[in-house]
Amino acid sequence: MKTDNWIYDYIYDLVEVEYITKEKALEYTTKFHDAGKLSDEEYKDLMLFIEATYTEA
Repeated sequence: MKTDNWIYDYIYDLVEVEYITKEKALEYTTKFHDAGKLSDEEYKDLMLFIEATYTEA
């Protein structure tokens, strides 16, 4: 997935191939959202994607 936000894309790609743990993905997403690098919409999308990805495993 490619968007205008490279941070979003990077986290999405890492989660998609399950290269990082669920906990680390949640940590990165929260960290970048709190720093203003992810919008509220991007944050929600990533959180849902992370939950869905690691629930399937």
